[in-house]
Amino acid sequence: MPQTNGKNKNNNTNTYIIMKPYIKYTWSLLFSILVAGIPIFAQTESADDSYATPKTAGANLSLEGGIAVMWGNPGVEGTQTFVGAMAAFGWRINERNKIQIEAGALKANDGGGHNYYTPGSNNTDLDYFAVPLLASYSFYIPLGTQKRWEVRVGPAAGLYMMKVDAGAPHNSGSRHVKSNDTDSTFAYGAGTGVTWHISKHLYLDAGYRYLRTGETDYTLFDRKVKFDAMDTHTLNVSVGWKF
Repeated sequence: MPQTNGKNKNNNTNTYIIMKPYIKYTWSLLFSILVAGIPIFAQTESADDSYATPKTAGANLSLEGGIAVMWGNPGVEGTQTFVGAMAAFGWRINERNKIQIEAGALKANDGGGHNYYTPGSNNTDLDYFAVPLLASYSFYIPLGTQKRWEVRVGPAAGLYMMKVDAGAPHNSGSRHVKSNDTDSTFAYGAGTGVTWHISKHLYLDAGYRYLRTGETDYTLFDRKVKFDAMDTHTLNVSVGWKF
């Protein structure tokens, strides 16, 4: 739920100013740890010319893209549906382990009913643009003798950014006024999915992920608005190319 009480606004704003640099440092540190851990994972098992790791020499890399639908409550009554796309760059270290850097772009509209612009009048509608930037690890369980099907599970963490666009009729009624703001926070969660290797280069993936984001703060029409931490549930379907 959005909170706009004055006492808490000052405390939350000061806390966010203090914590914002650490959010960025946390993302950088997480990325560095994953990159540094690649040689360790790579030594545990070599590529075996399978569907998952078709290259026996060099890194088994992949590019992946697809559609995503996310459900979450970004600060209003009721769950909102975000729709968008995702992309990922991954390193399949061996048959069991993979790390990825992921990015998404999703949008939702809550249909209005807020009074951020005109006090006492619920005439403000909000658009949400969410951009998660995540690092993820997946542990794979091959299925069948050919190992073309796999089940995966693993954690994810990173930076979650959200832009809020607010629109409302002007007091005179002659035009439409707008206001927007962007904030970022830390996010973490876990997911699972199923992968089908169509060939040694092409694959399909379908997955689910739970992600919890931290609190965010916005200034809309000169009013401070605080959104609570959000629990999100995402379903995605994507196609990937291994090289």
